[in-house]
Amino acid sequence: MRQTIDISILQEDQLLKNLKNYYVYADTIANREPMHRIYVPDITVNNVNDHIDAVISIMRDGIESDYIHNFKIEISWGGDISCRLFIVDYWINLFMWSMILINGEKILPKHVFYQKELRRKHIKKYVDTFILTKENKIRLGNEFLNNNLCDGLWNFVYTELFAYYLANTINNEDFLDLMNASPRFNEIMHCDLTGVPLDKVKSAGQALADEAIEIIKDSKRYIGYDHGLANSFRANEAVNPRQFKESYINIGTKPSDNGVYPYIINKSFANGGLDNPLSYFIEANSARKAQIISKKNVGDSGDLARIIGLNNIDTILNFDKNYECMSQNYVKFDIKTKSHLVMAKNRYYRMNPRGMDRLIDEDDDSLIGSTIYLHSPMTCASRSQGKGICKRCYGDLYYTNLAINIGKIAAEILTSQITQNLLSAKHLSEADIIAIVWNTEFEDWFQLDANCIRLADISDDIDLRKITMIIDPESITLVTDEDDAIAYEEDEDSDEIEDLGIYNEYITHFTLKMPNGQEIVFKSEGDDAMYISNDLNNIIRRKATNDDQKVNIPLSNLVDQDLFYISINNNEMTKTMNDIINIINKTDITMNMSMHEALQTLTDMITNTNINIDLVHLEVILANQIVDATDILKKVNWNDPHAQYKLLTLDKALSNNPSVIVSLLYKDLNKVLYNPLTFKKNAPSFFDLFFMEQPQNYIDPNLIIKESPIKAPDKRIDMVRIVDKK
Repeated sequence: MRQTIDISILQEDQLLKNLKNYYVYADTIANREPMHRIYVPDITVNNVNDHIDAVISIMRDGIESDYIHNFKIEISWGGDISCRLFIVDYWINLFMWSMILINGEKILPKHVFYQKELRRKHIKKYVDTFILTKENKIRLGNEFLNNNLCDGLWNFVYTELFAYYLANTINNEDFLDLMNASPRFNEIMHCDLTGVPLDKVKSAGQALADEAIEIIKDSKRYIGYDHGLANSFRANEAVNPRQFKESYINIGTKPSDNGVYPYIINKSFANGGLDNPLSYFIEANSARKAQIISKKNVGDSGDLARIIGLNNIDTILNFDKNYECMSQNYVKFDIKTKSHLVMAKNRYYRMNPRGMDRLIDEDDDSLIGSTIYLHSPMTCASRSQGKGICKRCYGDLYYTNLAINIGKIAAEILTSQITQNLLSAKHLSEADIIAIVWNTEFEDWFQLDANCIRLADISDDIDLRKITMIIDPESITLVTDEDDAIAYEEDEDSDEIEDLGIYNEYITHFTLKMPNGQEIVFKSEGDDAMYISNDLNNIIRRKATNDDQKVNIPLSNLVDQDLFYISINNNEMTKTMNDIINIINKTDITMNMSMHEALQTLTDMITNTNINIDLVHLEVILANQIVDATDILKKVNWNDPHAQYKLLTLDKALSNNPSVIVSLLYKDLNKVLYNPLTFKKNAPSFFDLFFMEQPQNYIDPNLIIKESPIKAPDKRIDMVRIVDKK
């Protein structure tokens, strides 16, 4: 039931009596004036917290007061520069202004913060625009800004004081009221996806869920009050739309151990979705699937995280903020979409190699569709000389990451999101079917029923006896992954094949021969396997003829028969992880790519996922897999405009790392110890410190970062570089 607070014993004049807590707003509240006027310059770094505390006290004491619900604050800068805010909006502005004031700046009209539907991205944009600016990073330093940001955003925790009053909870009464008031909402809640192709079920169900969410967000128009989930959906927080789909709209398809079940759970949990044994079994199997993901996939992502981190551990920035390397080798990059542009923000580039340097603005949509030439960590001459990546090649993120290990953070940002997405996939257990694209004539002759291919309903005017299916025996592949895998058994007394439910013979294409001699090849765009059914095998044995060593079957013999079965594949997050591995750690792919192609392919793939990462981090990862074309232990001399390079797989980059310690920490220790190349390695690494008796002798004190104006504690070491003292 919808919870309400009984305030019948409370009267308006009994509320808001703690005037001593209301600071400069006390007289206005005592006199019940509808609005308080405040001169913004009077809010200073010394009293801004008093303003915040006062507003909290007013809202808490007046939580059941209509007067406070309609109370406004008029903020003014003098003259006619002013605006009016409800007290809650004013309170949020005080949070933001506190950080600006601590940075030593004045509150200006442009700093007013207002969003009808407040989301995290709005807070982030405000912070990026006014708090974490490039100028502030240079002037104040990261430590100061981090502390300021932490203190300022901590104020949002006080919104929990009003959680019970907001009552943003799930309850059946809200759904029933909305179903009675909106026929369309009622129709969506009882939707039927029978007949929808399996690969479309998820998107069709989600489209209905999205429509239902829009009705919930506008629920006040239908039922006179906000549905309990309205605020969550408006803010895009707390409730996952995909889980809402399964709970209240349609469960749909679910993943199996090796793909997707060819079955639709055609109800929601609210409408009795598991009302038969098959649906219950499929849903219950999600628990097993979750354990498999935890055991295998998350373990694989952890292994990937370790080796990428290991290969990038020694990557640092050049500590000279004014230094720019003179490399004339640029990385060619296509900005195909808005996502590509956002990933490349704050990077220095040229429109052509001989042009002027420019800085990428993520709001400059004119760059979408352009090819640019990046100053990149992959071709930074300062890095190749062992001095660290220069500011121009790294971009303006330099000012944020100067005091951290940029190689390790690049690896962490990428792999942590892969791992988290795998864990999320475990909890949601969602099917994301990869649609199979057939040749254009497929639907004219065949139909796909779940995962079974049959003949379509063909006009009676067509003589099927004169049309022949041709299968080349040479194209049949036998799957023999297991010694005991048997597709069928023959009955000694019959020509029939007993169906054991196992299909291990498949083809990727077949041909139809028309009466006029025309031949049409049928296949999928991805050469997907079509497993030969036992029905078709029986027909081949009894009714097929051989012509040019190929099997010929009249279509008239194939009516109402299961012909082929296809595997319904699930586009899980593991596919994203495997795609990344293929780009950076698969010999026949990685080593046949140029650095430009590797970066572009990796970026294109990531823009189609929910991984959020800046382009520069991908470049840092790839930079550590690029070596001199003539000496695998050397970095490329990027001062040479005609420098030749080689892109290694991650495995080869680690095995042939110029630091012997890094190679020993990787794998195949016995091979490393006996490999002659091991004895040629002499490059330093951060790991050397753990194996030295006196590591302080190898730390260059001139390379210790000192933040300004915040004074670092004595003997503080934020980042050090190992120097070779041979």
